[in-house]
Amino acid sequence: MDIKEEINTFKSMVNSYKLTSLIITANNIGIFNILTEDAKSIEQIAKECDISNDRIEPILNGLVFNKIINKNEIGYYLDEYKDVLLNNSKYNQTGYIDFAQTVMEKYNNLEKAIKDNNFALDNFKELTDNQADSFIKGMHSNAMPQAEYIASQYIFENHNILDIGAGTYLITVAKKYESVRGKMIDLPQISKIQNSNIEKENLMNRLVSISCDYNNDFPQEKYDDVFLFAVVHQEPIENVRKLLDNIYNALKPNGRLFLTSFFLNDDKISPEFSVQFAIEMLVNSKEGKVYTHSEINSLLQESKFSQIERIGEVGNTCLALIFTDFNINTISEWSIILLIAFLLMVLYEIYWVRYFKSNKTMKDMYSSILGIPVAGATLPVLSFLLLGIYGKNIPLIVSTIILGIGHIGIHMNHKKEAE
Repeated sequence: MDIKEEINTFKSMVNSYKLTSLIITANNIGIFNILTEDAKSIEQIAKECDISNDRIEPILNGLVFNKIINKNEIGYYLDEYKDVLLNNSKYNQTGYIDFAQTVMEKYNNLEKAIKDNNFALDNFKELTDNQADSFIKGMHSNAMPQAEYIASQYIFENHNILDIGAGTYLITVAKKYESVRGKMIDLPQISKIQNSNIEKENLMNRLVSISCDYNNDFPQEKYDDVFLFAVVHQEPIENVRKLLDNIYNALKPNGRLFLTSFFLNDDKISPEFSVQFAIEMLVNSKEGKVYTHSEINSLLQESKFSQIERIGEVGNTCLALIFTDFNINTISEWSIILLIAFLLMVLYEIYWVRYFKSNKTMKDMYSSILGIPVAGATLPVLSFLLLGIYGKNIPLIVSTIILGIGHIGIHMNHKKEAE
């Protein structure tokens, strides 16, 4: 990068606040509520916004330049971002823009938050009704795609579900499964809004949202599933550890924990959103933090959930993290399956010890052990398959079969090449 390009790139980063301010302002004056897929003239837009043509035109043209809206000979309209800006779209993100404005205002106090450890102590607890409403809209628009995925990929028939600090997920699942019952727990302002959302969806007979401090008054009922989305970053490590223990005790045998957050990679400088969110937490929480994948894995290992055998395949590892099906509840003939799965993983460890003591050739990598071909691929696949059978866990069984077809197949091809 030459010096001219370096200067221009740096200035572009410094000036990035201008685009954020433009989007927030456009939302506040009602532009996104007015625009549709049909073009409107500047006169129409100015009249509906009650702003003069010459004052609103630079805003509209700025949005066009940044490809947020479009312009033709008639006027301005939505195209590329219509799904996130149209009023009737279920993926509408204007609520997220409202929330972004709240966060941006807090960012103005970033220096104070860094210098004063107590600055962010009560920020989350002091939400106004308007801020709470913006927060819910922002989180809802963010959560919808993931909530729909969970509702479509997992079975929740006749399940009783606890949703901690979210709401969108439980409502989405309950709309698909008429037999689902559940409870949401959150801050008082949030619970009030969620109960209104439950009423709008006509789910009052099956769902309820209550005000609850989960650190001091965790629900005592038993649940088939617990949803814990975008919560752990709000808590210090000792609270997360306690929360995971409480969740485990609240789950029925074969219960499931669905856990997500904005995790950092171990280098703590990626992915981009998590790095930025770690900075945001400085103004939003005194003790909260953005955890790395390794840190949350360690916390899960320390808790009563199933032990994790991390082999690098994300699908299987995540499923092992969130299910309680794999713990020994009672000794029975089913325990033999769990024992065999454990022995296979012992063989897997022996395989790696043998490999690292060898000449580390391709032949060594794709070798067999006790007659089991390509042991490095076959042993963990068989172990996870037995683990799924033991827990009667269909998602794990299916994902393991898919993994095995690709993983073992590739290793067999490599073995042939090595020979």
